[in-house]
Amino acid sequence: MIKKVFSTIRFILVNLMVLFFLLFLVNILSSYLLKWTREPSRAELPNYSDSRAMAKKVIAEYNQQAFGYESFTGWRNKPYAARYTHVNENGMRYYPNAYVADSAYKKVRFFGGSTMWGEGSPDSLTIPAIFQAKNPTIQVYNHGQLAYNSRQNVEVLINLINKGEEIGDVIFYDGVNDVSFLCPSDVPVPGHRLAPIFDKKIYGGMKAVAFEVFNKLFLDKTLLLIQKINPPDYDQQYNCDANPEKVQAIVDFMISNWKLAHELVTNRGGKFTAILQPIAYVGNPKVEHLKLGKELGENVQLVYDALITRIKEENFDWIYIMTDAFDNDEYVYIDFCHVSPNGNQIIADRIQSVIKP
Repeated sequence: MIKKVFSTIRFILVNLMVLFFLLFLVNILSSYLLKWTREPSRAELPNYSDSRAMAKKVIAEYNQQAFGYESFTGWRNKPYAARYTHVNENGMRYYPNAYVADSAYKKVRFFGGSTMWGEGSPDSLTIPAIFQAKNPTIQVYNHGQLAYNSRQNVEVLINLINKGEEIGDVIFYDGVNDVSFLCPSDVPVPGHRLAPIFDKKIYGGMKAVAFEVFNKLFLDKTLLLIQKINPPDYDQQYNCDANPEKVQAIVDFMISNWKLAHELVTNRGGKFTAILQPIAYVGNPKVEHLKLGKELGENVQLVYDALITRIKEENFDWIYIMTDAFDNDEYVYIDFCHVSPNGNQIIADRIQSVIKP
């Protein structure tokens, strides 16, 4: 009897080992298949027809970015230095060859997500860098951070005030991250992109750690390949289109954050400007060169429509709607929100005309 039990256990263990080995093997094979079926680089888009070599390098450097924990905001860029991309010890992107104005001159601080940071562009052609070139006697700071929304930008502003920094004038460039990262059904309002991940990783306990290790070894690449071959139904991922209360919550969230930032800046003698940034789903930009997600687009349009209506109703004279900025015959977008350097030039020109430094 005992011998039979041990024989059964051995049979189960051997089969489990074979199963795990096969899962591991399939996962490795899937990682190679994913590389072979990878979408063409964004550097191949018509936006970069005159600068492909630079674009490839810029995008490669972007993919090498590393991040660390930052109090109150969640994360920020770690220092980095390459040919076209530089991030200083404070996590801020900068252009090493830019003219640096004397500290006595006026300060203008730009806040936003990766579009403000300059994804898809070299240091010299981000929105703040172009603005700096237009206004060499102004001190310009790029506080943009990847995936930051309007609330995180407020936290960065408060951190600067806590440190005793002179604030000067402030520009918030928001909209994309507040909508695309708050409309998913598993993200609360207020919240940010990594809220569900932080919850699992920090408070999930040993069970979450064990699952993550198991997933990394045996499943993650296989699941990605399955999703690539048979894309999931994302109607369940975004729920703003089925949840009017959430749409209103996001609108209130953004307006409230902008009002708070406005108060913080103006009370310190500065000028505050909020900009509702362009996004490929709103207006009439040239986007036939892109594959855009329908579900995200429907959710974005709902929130943007409600937000634009609210801005016009309350008649804020310090909020500017720039959703029409790319309604021209140029290739500007490189995905649903990021743009090539010509897009940054357009926005920098619009900002210049608005704040009149």
